[in-house]
Amino acid sequence: PIEFQLLQREHFNRWYDLKPYFLAMSLRNVPLMVVLGLGFISITYVLTDQPLELERFTWVATAAILTGVVSEALGQIIGSVCNITHGSTVTPAVSCILILFCMYGAGHGKEMNPVMNIIVHSSYIRVGLIVVGNAVFRDRASLDCIEDVYCYYQDPVRFLQDIGVDNESYKLYILGLVIYAVAFRLTAFLVIKYRLTTEIYQIIVNYATKILRLR
Repeated sequence: PIEFQLLQREHFNRWYDLKPYFLAMSLRNVPLMVVLGLGFISITYVLTDQPLELERFTWVATAAILTGVVSEALGQIIGSVCNITHGSTVTPAVSCILILFCMYGAGHGKEMNPVMNIIVHSSYIRVGLIVVGNAVFRDRASLDCIEDVYCYYQDPVRFLQDIGVDNESYKLYILGLVIYAVAFRLTAFLVIKYRLTTEIYQIIVNYATKILRLR
């Protein structure tokens, strides 16, 4: 939202087209996101004593970075639609819904209603959780436990079953994260293009603002 007025003026003066601008805006943070993301994930992975296997770490890192990319794309959508004031309210509300869907049904295994199962997969955070959970705990030996302490989740398979993500193809869910990223970026692009090429958007915003003020 901060850049939109500048973009609107420069695009009106035909300094550049929207496509290269949006492409640059989408790619500018990717290198930093990958570097910092790998650093954080590496430290977390080692400190939580996960198996030092390249394949597992690769899937975990890929899922985490893609989740960050999707989050940024969702932020672009909200920033394209809302101003700073409205965006600061909408973003936490949307995040809460996504997190609730991510954790919905945890502890009930596969007993979730099929319709609700489809709904919760609308949360890309849950998709990322499925990849990370399977990458870390699938095909893994029993966890180390102290003899005089009962470890309910000593068997990693039981943990995956309880949160309802066992026997899932995490490679397919990686593709799901990519689809989410592309879909969100495309949506943000179309919203920005719509705002630049029509005055109807401003009319709708002004009308909505008047309604909110009356209430």
